[in-house]
Amino acid sequence: MSDAAAGPMPRRDLLLGGVLVGASALAFALQPRALPDDASMPLGDAVPQRVAGFQAIAAKGFVLPDAGPLSDRIYVDLLTRLYAADGSPSVMLLMAKGRVDDPGMSVHRPERCYRSAGFSIEDKGLARLPAPFPADARAVRMTARREDRVEQVLFWTRVGSRFPASALDQRLFTVRENLAGILPAGLLFRLSVLGDDSAAAFTLLERFNRAVVAASAPARMTLLGQ
Repeated sequence: MSDAAAGPMPRRDLLLGGVLVGASALAFALQPRALPDDASMPLGDAVPQRVAGFQAIAAKGFVLPDAGPLSDRIYVDLLTRLYAADGSPSVMLLMAKGRVDDPGMSVHRPERCYRSAGFSIEDKGLARLPAPFPADARAVRMTARREDRVEQVLFWTRVGSRFPASALDQRLFTVRENLAGILPAGLLFRLSVLGDDSAAAFTLLERFNRAVVAASAPARMTLLGQ
């Protein structure tokens, strides 16, 4: 190597190098960080096999989130269970936990899944979630209809400590958390029954939702977060 090549670095290069190092450090500091996952318990352990007189049995016939690489990237845990009781329609439960390390994480909302499976969405509205949910927490009630099937659906999503009632609210809250340097964990909780009687179905689903949340302290932590 020549003496010229081994000489001191020009001042301009030193300044440029310092700027690049500083920009890299700033970008790293501003990168959203994942909070400890407040829903760390496996979903299958969080929800008991027996709820409000219903017993979990072999599950089939669920409308599931779209399969493929996107779902594999978004979801870290997925639970489906069918709960049966004498003299009552069976209740289908689906829970999905989002990956906390995905800065664009947004759990798939059921409207999209049902439409992808050929259903039309009818009579969509909001229902207040009772304590111990936050006062502003809302669930979505809707009827999903296809030629061969009618399903009454009650669902809610949790992103961090919030319960957004719409896809827009969900995206906006996730973006705000990302800009604040936080990667919020996400959870989808969906209940449904088959049949045309929406009034009776939603009475049952709301009662079942309350029973699941009240089942145990671990269940409440997993469902409601910190």
